[in-house]
Amino acid sequence: TRQDPLDSFVLFSSVASVLGSAGQSNYAAANTFLDALAWYRRGQGQVALSINWGPWSQVGLAAAERQRGERLEHMGMGSIPPEQGLAWLEVLLRSEQSPTQVGIWPFHLRQWYQSHPLATQSPLFSQLEQQENQPEQRHALRTTLQTSDLATLRKILEEHIRAQIALILQTQQEEIGQQTSFKVLGLDSLMALELRNRLENTLGLSFPVTLIWTYPTIQLLTKALAEKIMLVDGIPVEEPETPSQESAELSDLLARIEDLSEEEAEALLMSELTNISERKQD
Repeated sequence: TRQDPLDSFVLFSSVASVLGSAGQSNYAAANTFLDALAWYRRGQGQVALSINWGPWSQVGLAAAERQRGERLEHMGMGSIPPEQGLAWLEVLLRSEQSPTQVGIWPFHLRQWYQSHPLATQSPLFSQLEQQENQPEQRHALRTTLQTSDLATLRKILEEHIRAQIALILQTQQEEIGQQTSFKVLGLDSLMALELRNRLENTLGLSFPVTLIWTYPTIQLLTKALAEKIMLVDGIPVEEPETPSQESAELSDLLARIEDLSEEEAEALLMSELTNISERKQD
């Protein structure tokens, strides 16, 4: 094709040439050759584009071997839906300034660190981490929560959590009860990780892998997240005190005493206090 006036020369490479692939150095090397070919052609003034694709969800090796796809997702690398992959390809082909090499894969950096500790030493990951931690990337949801009172904060959080679960389970939000266990809803370990990742991304906070199973209902999870946001952002919000039954009864009693004589008031007060004391002992 050296002499052919091509509009495009696209190489389907793999993320393996960027991140490596344990036990598959030959596969990583083969895809690295594709990347190098694209750069060589560009150096010769010819068109070329090498795309380092991540796993696709319905086709390819990861889809053919379900356990392989699940293992990658557990480590922090999601799968690309075919329609989304084709949309990205169209964007790249239509671009007037097409790059020589581009990587496309759903990626959760912190989760990848947990399964690949040595990755923290990579210059590539250092740059990604710096970009991820930029102050200007504060999330709109988090900003809204910072200016909300406790009741509003919890309401917004609960609605947000319910919406994320509905997206993961592909169900209606109305079917997700506040106190229904996540296991009863059908959340498995991979879905729980996805929910944790979604909450980290939308709230701009870090949570442990066990977050979802430690707080296994929307009600418990909402309370836990609200407390963390208040702690991290220094929001001085206190729970409103709910009057106890005894204090409410005492207030009612004092209101009635105002219309009584001293003797009647003393007798009534002693009677009511005795009743309250007996209820406490029971």
